[in-house]
Amino acid sequence: MEENLITRIFGEEKLPSTEKAAPGSPGERIRKVEFPPGDGRPLIIAPPESYSAEQFRKVKTRILNQSPPPRSILITSTIPGEGKSTVAFNLALSFAQENHIRTVMVDADLRNSSFFPGLSPLGLSEYLAAQTPWEDILIRFEAQNLFVIPAGTPSPKAPELIGSPRMKDLLKNLREWGEETYIFIDAPPILVTSEPLIFSKLVDGIILVVMSDRAPKKAVRRAVETIGREKIVGVVFNQISAKPSKHYSNYYYRYYRK
Repeated sequence: MEENLITRIFGEEKLPSTEKAAPGSPGERIRKVEFPPGDGRPLIIAPPESYSAEQFRKVKTRILNQSPPPRSILITSTIPGEGKSTVAFNLALSFAQENHIRTVMVDADLRNSSFFPGLSPLGLSEYLAAQTPWEDILIRFEAQNLFVIPAGTPSPKAPELIGSPRMKDLLKNLREWGEETYIFIDAPPILVTSEPLIFSKLVDGIILVVMSDRAPKKAVRRAVETIGREKIVGVVFNQISAKPSKHYSNYYYRYYRK
């Protein structure tokens, strides 16, 4: 995505510090918090009327058209730096814009938080270490139907925590939150950590993010072989083209201006 097609909100947008949970939520402890100062990696989200946002809506439509659609989706990449976290959050946000859908975005990189570092002192690592109830790690984002579970405190025992029964229990509880609840898990890259392989046994589907001209073809093949083809619901090629052709662009932006 080009700079003019995105908005960097990390450390810029502010949310109310507290707010009660919406009806149907697991408890009153769900909260909103302000984003921390912008000294971490910026989260990038596409403006609703941008060409980039439209591509995420296309991915969403293809997922929802599957029968049955996968309700828990792992987002991963072959190697670091391919934009998987940006893809994961934008896709979750796109789902949350549907009135009947609740979306939970889980930052499952317990070694090096993929986004929102320092967002909350409590996160997935605290829950998996049996210190925190799962309701206490949910944070509502500005979109009413979008909830975030931050990674929490970095842990050297990430594979053991992800492979624990509490991770299975968390996914079970989130699925039972409602039939229209979709879970997106942002996991570390496949070829540098073992967590994606563990998650591949727990989720309904996997999206592999591949950045153009970054990951070697052999590495991508190896990643697919590692997690298996049967659960891959799609491959997102990132930064192949920052914007549509001039012919398409004229029609697209003219349509939105109407």
